[in-house]
Amino acid sequence: MMKFTTRHLFFILAFVLVAASCAKEVTETSEDIQRRILNAYLRTNHYDNIVPIGDGIYVIDKVQGTGAAVYDSCYAFVRYSIRSLDGNYSSTTYDSVAKQLGTYKKGNFYGRYVWQAGAGSLSASIDTILLTMRAGGKTTSIVPGWLATSSTSSSYSTLSSSDGTTLIYEIEVDTIVDDIYKYEIEELEKYSAKYYGGMDSLSWGFYFKKIHDAEYDDSIGSGSSINVYYIGKLLDGSIFDTNIEDTAKKYDLYNSSSSYNALSVTYEDDPDEIAENSSLVSGFAKALTSGDMTYGDKCAVFFNSTLGYTSVGSISNGKGVPPYYPMFFEIWIEKKDN
Repeated sequence: MMKFTTRHLFFILAFVLVAASCAKEVTETSEDIQRRILNAYLRTNHYDNIVPIGDGIYVIDKVQGTGAAVYDSCYAFVRYSIRSLDGNYSSTTYDSVAKQLGTYKKGNFYGRYVWQAGAGSLSASIDTILLTMRAGGKTTSIVPGWLATSSTSSSYSTLSSSDGTTLIYEIEVDTIVDDIYKYEIEELEKYSAKYYGGMDSLSWGFYFKKIHDAEYDDSIGSGSSINVYYIGKLLDGSIFDTNIEDTAKKYDLYNSSSSYNALSVTYEDDPDEIAENSSLVSGFAKALTSGDMTYGDKCAVFFNSTLGYTSVGSISNGKGVPPYYPMFFEIWIEKKDN
């Protein structure tokens, strides 16, 4: 029969205590951590009495606009800034804020984005906030990390947290429209009237004017290779893309890894084939086949977003075209002897 000593009893007791301790130990999840951080922030800033909306969004400041209320499927023109609880900004559409932060870049897009409310292109949290707003209004809202998931559209990837971090959203609604495509046409008509004497569109949402005729007799044959230079602008005149080196440097779009050679395009009579084979937006390809364009010719063309970057946009690292934006291009086809 084994004889238990005091030493044996000590080790048995220690084992039981350790086992009990391990049984009660609970691993803290990232959501638990974010909840503690958020609760501390709310208490410190005296926001703990605010009743959250939606699944737990805290609207900590609001200026109610006097314009129309945001509603499902409407299109809202918005500006926004996003920052963490410690005040570090991760994104802003205000050039003034970017300049204060020292992050301003001349070639980046600063201005209004078009958000369609309740259509699934935004995260559920952003939709919840947006649908409480009116035109002319501003809100500052805290979206907990476990709600700030990535949105469904890559164009809005900067709107959401990818690592579960709690974020503060400052959102301002400028204008609300029911039909964004009708709005774009109205803007294109105004642009046409202001700069081109009110010329008519060649087709719905597509405006073309030849600005230099090289007077070459031979047309471009299907399957021919042509060299093209271009400058892409928004209707406010800001340049978002070019393959002309001096222009890229002037407007802070220069990339040392780019060659800035002419764009080589295989010409086809059908602009849809050009767009597909050359990865060009439809409006650009359509310009190459319009107005008897040939070697040495230059044209100006502007068109709505259905012929451009549609509802997706092309914003990357702050540069590019936002969703639902019309575009303008100056396009040059090189002469044959070039």
